[in-house]
Amino acid sequence: MLQTQRKSCLCPQRPIRRRKASRRDEGFTLIELLVVVAIISLLSSIGLIAFQDARQKSRDAKRLSDMTQMANALEIY
Repeated sequence: MLQTQRKSCLCPQRPIRRRKASRRDEGFTLIELLVVVAIISLLSSIGLIAFQDARQKSRDAKRLSDMTQMANALEIY
C-alpha cells in the first residue's frame, strides 16, 4: 500500500511503502502464548471443580435411590 506524507513537511511528497511482514512478524509472542495457557488452565480447573460436584451429587442420588429400594423390599417382605 502506498501512503503519502503530511503536507506540512518541507520535503517533496513521495509514497511510503510498507515493508512486507517478515517471518519473524508472523508468529505469536511468548506473552500471548502464556496468556492463552493461563486462560485455558483457569477454565479447565473451574470445569473440573464443577464436574466433581456433579459426581458427588450423582453418588448421593444413587445412595438415596438404593435406600428407598431397600425400604420397599423390606416392606414387601
